[in-house]
Amino acid sequence: MKYTVTWLPAASSELTRLYNQPLNRQAVADAADLIDQELKIDPDQKARLFGGMYFYRVPPLVVAFEVIPDDCLVRVLQVYRVKS
Repeated sequence: MKYTVTWLPAASSELTRLYNQPLNRQAVADAADLIDQELKIDPDQKARLFGGMYFYRVPPLVVAFEVIPDDCLVRVLQVYRVKS
């Protein structure tokens, strides 16, 4: 089953902020693109469940998301920068 991946405005704003930092912009962009692609299929099987949210790591990013199976939707709630 294929899911639609959406980012809450706060998560999208944080991603933009991380991208605009003087670190490796391309790595942030590539990680965000890969997260979008990977979470489209079996998102709950690719991530760790903790505190009611799933966490998925693609360095240099980690996203916290929820899965809404009835709507085939993945909603990215938060994004963080992590060390590779």
